[in-house]
Amino acid sequence: MAVSYTICHLIKFTNQDKYFVPNQGILAGVEILPESRYEVADQSFCRIVINGNEHEVVKYTAFQDVKQNKHGRILETSFTWYLEPHQFCMYYISGLNLMIIGTGKQTVETFLNQMKNDKSSGFLCEHIDVDFKKIQPLLPIISGAWFAELQKKKQYLKAAGYFGNHVDQSEEFKAAAEAGVISALSLPYEFRGRTISISITKNGAIVIYSRIKNQITQNPDVPSELELILNVYCKYIK
Repeated sequence: MAVSYTICHLIKFTNQDKYFVPNQGILAGVEILPESRYEVADQSFCRIVINGNEHEVVKYTAFQDVKQNKHGRILETSFTWYLEPHQFCMYYISGLNLMIIGTGKQTVETFLNQMKNDKSSGFLCEHIDVDFKKIQPLLPIISGAWFAELQKKKQYLKAAGYFGNHVDQSEEFKAAAEAGVISALSLPYEFRGRTISISITKNGAIVIYSRIKNQITQNPDVPSELELILNVYCKYIK
């Protein structure tokens, strides 16, 4: 099963035990604001060594309502939108001034915007905009690529994907890169003696396609996944 971690730069962050974005009371005919909150789950979740420097990781549990604009009907009442609840974890690495958020793109963007709009949160954070022109030459092997905003020769497509070892050397890849924008690159990444398939997306997310597991419990080994994420960040993105 795949997992996605979005790497975010912290511009301002007041490290507090818990925070709830203030919400308005429920009034008839007034749209309810999405709920946002987070709280410390483990102040000393793990320690990760990157380039010889040890970094302590604080784990948070977080919650975000995400508005879905869909029509429907329930209990004789019609609706044109609803709030979809999302619970997720995020990890604070103070030494690198990063917050790694373990959920999907839409939830991350909604959560960051809610925190940004609430001036009292002390939480201002932005996801990284990856420059693929800079990192593409650094990647040893590119095994897949997704393109968006296709124009010119690809007018009949909005997005396209190409896969195969060294796919960046193919004529199809070059034509798509000329016609659109790279939204993600995939590669095999060597980590602790094994090869793990990952993708780097334009909005700073890293997708691990097969979760790293604890050999004893067989549960996801999140500290090791975070170490992989930080290694990829420092080696290619930073």
